[in-house]
Amino acid sequence: MIRVGRKRKPSAVGWLERVDRPLDEEARGVAIGTLGKVIKRGWDWLGLTPAAPEHVGGLIEAPASPRRSR
Repeated sequence: MIRVGRKRKPSAVGWLERVDRPLDEEARGVAIGTLGKVIKRGWDWLGLTPAAPEHVGGLIEAPASPRRSR
């Protein structure tokens, strides 16, 4: 779970996996998504790269931000 600031309520949920065999190109890197749709995937947007990027993949699912009524 990912928490922002000092809030107790999680802002996102995710997982990472490291496998023995190289992952398919579509499964490599960390994906960020909301409402079941992947927005970005890879390592470049994250600003770091593991030693074996072809063996690591994952997903972070963040809920849509609540709309403010005016």
